[in-house]
Amino acid sequence: MTSRLLLTLLTLGSAWSLTAAAQRPEKVAAKPEVKESVKKDSPKEPVKETPNPKEQPKAKLIPITPEREAAVMEFVEKNHAELAALLTHLKTSQPKEYERAVRDLFRVTEKLAMVKDREDGQYNLELKAWKAQSRAQLLVARLKMTDPESANTEEMKSQLREILSEQLAARIEVMKLERERTTARLDRLNQDIGKFEQDREKVIDGHVQTLMNQVNANRPKNKPLEKKPAERAPSDKAPADKKPKPTS
Repeated sequence: MTSRLLLTLLTLGSAWSLTAAAQRPEKVAAKPEVKESVKKDSPKEPVKETPNPKEQPKAKLIPITPEREAAVMEFVEKNHAELAALLTHLKTSQPKEYERAVRDLFRVTEKLAMVKDREDGQYNLELKAWKAQSRAQLLVARLKMTDPESANTEEMKSQLREILSEQLAARIEVMKLERERTTARLDRLNQDIGKFEQDREKVIDGHVQTLMNQVNANRPKNKPLEKKPAERAPSDKAPADKKPKPTS
């Protein structure tokens, strides 16, 4: 099983790729033997590459900043010191593998941070599962590079089984927490359904009253009508501009 396949099967961590990259010798690719064509004079037609519609654009790589690199190293040193040693080795020997590993581990820290914000109990279990998984990946990488007939193989397989048992136990506890949350949510939904079914008309009347209150609050108020000049009461006093007629 290749390292890429193992990384796909396992959910978190990148210890497998780190160990494989740090311990395997670098291979120099042999140049392919060029065979002379029978027809030397006939020029070769350029091969036209047809675009594959299934190919999707590559996702943008997460930039590695000094802050992110420091956060990854602090996380690994605290939770898997042996993996931290591999990272230090890769940084100088294989920078590209180091950058890929830092990106993978940064995603792990981000996911764990989101879990911690929601619930500390689940975070502790998720972290425990990641530790076991990282140790298992490290051990599998060593088994891959160990002679199957070696006496250490059986001992390493026994250690692997114990580590995977720890990881599975943590996963089971996480699923139990999720089951408890789901059960509580179902209980609340059943209570709401029962309440609405029992007080159906009362609930509808309450909504209608609320909406009518909003309608009445937004309706403009009626202003008092002004009286026309003809409708006004006659004044006892004569207009100021009219003089009284003289008496004879």
